[in-house]
Amino acid sequence: MQNGFIIFLAHLSISFCGAVDLRTLKGDDTYTEELLIKRLKSEHLLTQFRFVITSDAKPDLDYALFPRIISEVVTKHHIQEFHLSLTQGFWRINEWGVPPQPPLPSGAQLYAWINGNKTSNLIDERWASFVNSMNGIFCTSLLDILPTYTVAPQLSFSHFVFNLQDGTVNCGTQRRLELNLNFVSELDLKSRSLDWSFRYIFGRRLDQKCVIADRDIILFEKDRKVVTEDNQLRKVGNRIYSLYNISAYPRDAFPIDISAKYENHLKLPVDNSPTLVTIRNYVTGTDQQSGCLISILRNGQYVPQRVIYTHVVPWFIRIYYHTIRFTCRPQDVKQGQFLDGKVSKKVFVPAKDRVRPFLLEWDVILPETSFCKLSLEFDKAFLRVNEYPPDANHGFYIPAPVIAFNATADLWHKNRTVLGDSLTTVYDEMLGARSSRLIRMHGEILLILLPVPDFSMPFNVICLVCTAIAMLFGPVHTLTTKMMIPLSEEDKDLAPLPPLRRILLFIYDLIVRRVIAKFKKKSAAAKEKFS
Repeated sequence: MQNGFIIFLAHLSISFCGAVDLRTLKGDDTYTEELLIKRLKSEHLLTQFRFVITSDAKPDLDYALFPRIISEVVTKHHIQEFHLSLTQGFWRINEWGVPPQPPLPSGAQLYAWINGNKTSNLIDERWASFVNSMNGIFCTSLLDILPTYTVAPQLSFSHFVFNLQDGTVNCGTQRRLELNLNFVSELDLKSRSLDWSFRYIFGRRLDQKCVIADRDIILFEKDRKVVTEDNQLRKVGNRIYSLYNISAYPRDAFPIDISAKYENHLKLPVDNSPTLVTIRNYVTGTDQQSGCLISILRNGQYVPQRVIYTHVVPWFIRIYYHTIRFTCRPQDVKQGQFLDGKVSKKVFVPAKDRVRPFLLEWDVILPETSFCKLSLEFDKAFLRVNEYPPDANHGFYIPAPVIAFNATADLWHKNRTVLGDSLTTVYDEMLGARSSRLIRMHGEILLILLPVPDFSMPFNVICLVCTAIAMLFGPVHTLTTKMMIPLSEEDKDLAPLPPLRRILLFIYDLIVRRVIAKFKKKSAAAKEKFS
């Protein structure tokens, strides 16, 4: 993973930092780079890269920095906004806090706002063509992101859009392209050292600054254990940042190696306060026929929390709507006492085989300090032979559910991992920009085993048939291609005997001529002895 970051940064240096003359070529485009380094609550180290390109949305766009191919694809398919994420691993909400917004589920995710009429097939055609274009641009294999496996949510993403409209960011007259890289490093359990440096994390120092970058910022969020002398400190609320403005460094100051040292080593277990609002999900059932999807929503606040729960399930997992249950229990009382979990609105779109997936959206209110369980029973469908993946016995992955809610002031200050959101960086918020309080979280991706046929049976049948044909081919070929010519009495001794007859004659010779001859000799000798 570290090598991936090194290669990407080197590619940016070669592409954008080759000569000073590039400043005059970018036109009105702006390009900013930002790196945030932060210790999480579990002492893991989070590094977040944000590369942002903004350009005027003019018909005669010169594409100085903004990728021309992205603009052409967006214009061709009438895309207002799209988000593509490729994630390996899982964000541990309980240990690390609220994930950086927008959150990234495990695997691949692509969602977009497309202009068109919902009642026609134009949206599906544009979506399918857009997915194929993304496959070609990013060299991915998003083959399952087709209308058969995608839906159009009614509550969660519209709620997201409304909150963005209430914010201060307006992208109507600009085009914005952002590349966001989040990386959480493992703990050094051998030395138990919390010290870090650029060379230790990325395998290299910072050799030079990017010439065309309008802003090149490195931020390190300090905690109480850091003893490193700081370059420049900025305070935002109760957070203190060490700020390194790389674009202001003189050319002879490079290479530089930013580092931090800690006064203590890692101590296990780490004192980790839980996140106030979390989601966990799992699947029950061990047979090949049915099961149950269960999601646990936890609200650790002392006030109720409104949450929009969204879950997309493939069509081969057949959900029964009458089996959906939503129950809430308090955290600090005996089991058996229930709380009233209010459901404000329900959206249920049933699945159609090989046409569309199942969609469940619930607008619920979680009581204060409660655990709420939402369960859905299902049956497993039989697939066609050509619909199974190559590793069918491994199982099928079910997309993770997602919750969206507006954070309260308590959660916003206690469990917010990083500043900013999808349109606001950490440094933007330092300068006074407002970020949306909308938070989205993903649960775990579930692995479900479906009934799988015996794919080796056709192979066994083919082997059996081929073996039988091979054994019968020789005699049949001999009988059908050779002529049967009768031999005369004089030539009978010249004709070769059949194999079976030779074996029988050999056995006859062994028994009759040898064994019987020896028996006769012994009998004759015995008679002479008695006589």
